Amino acid sequence: MAYNPAVFGTPQLTESNKFVEIVGDSRFPATSVIKWDYRDSGYALSSVDIFSKYGVITYLANASDINLTLSASEVDIGNVGLVDHYTTGFDTYASVIYTNTAPGGQYMGAVSVKPYGITDVKVTNTAAVSGNITVLNPVTAIQISNVLSVSAIQPLSVSISEQVPELFEFNNFDIVTHKGWTMRDNLIPMLTVRAKSTATKTVKILEYELGNNNANSSTVGYVWYENVNITGSVPSFSSVNTDAEYRFYKDDDTGSTPNGITGGIKRHSGIVIGKNSETEGALATIPLTANGKDLTLCVRRLDSANRLDLWTSVTLGVY
Repeated sequence: MAYNPAVFGTPQLTESNKFVEIVGDSRFPATSVIKWDYRDSGYALSSVDIFSKYGVITYLANASDINLTLSASEVDIGNVGLVDHYTTGFDTYASVIYTNTAPGGQYMGAVSVKPYGITDVKVTNTAAVSGNITVLNPVTAIQISNVLSVSAIQPLSVSISEQVPELFEFNNFDIVTHKGWTMRDNLIPMLTVRAKSTATKTVKILEYELGNNNANSSTVGYVWYENVNITGSVPSFSSVNTDAEYRFYKDDDTGSTPNGITGGIKRHSGIVIGKNSETEGALATIPLTANGKDLTLCVRRLDSANRLDLWTSVTLGVY
């Protein structure tokens, strides 16, 4: 923004000499006012006064008291500095850039690392730059570029690694011999999975299977809830490993009162006719962390009110 370097003040204001005239900026045009002067002769004379826009010079004394929290899902961030520190005589600057120069015009994310504050193209002794990039999700292509406007091109040493989870599983095969988890036609909770409160890693449901003892002669509906409330006497959790745990709830067997549910968020549902198997589906996108969300599988029989046995197995990925 261009402005007049002359400072204007008004004696009546406690903070005087803090106004600057804005010039040459179409966003802040001057205001024209026509003045009419009626003389005794009966003729009216007009004149035009021009009033410029002014800005106020402000000093923010309490900047540390202003905190802003931005969500990456809501803010489009481009060329934002991540690292800015003084090392061996040169500032190292890293940024995340958002570009559409990928083949086919698809948008892509990139990490740009370059010497910061060096404008002389004759500089040859720039600081060496290296970094590590961790790919959290599968990618289709990775491109590494290193272009510096200096006489000696510095190699960029970057290692690319994709996270591979450690696998764990649990099931209800051995809870009762020759018998599964019993249900009828009311929706009840079967099991809950969550990360332990002491977990240091992220847990995801990579695969789960449901099967019954009535082959293709029955239909079962199921819903995965997030943070659903469990009613009734709640059993304790069992450990899968140091980061994950699970629990099975009371079923609807003869003489048993099953657990119930209230509230919660429905995240995924499906139908089982005989058996189902889902690998790395919708649930794999929901991370479970310490003191965070949990996922509960709720089931019911859709084609009959008769009791039906159900077996399940769950495979977890710990990252």
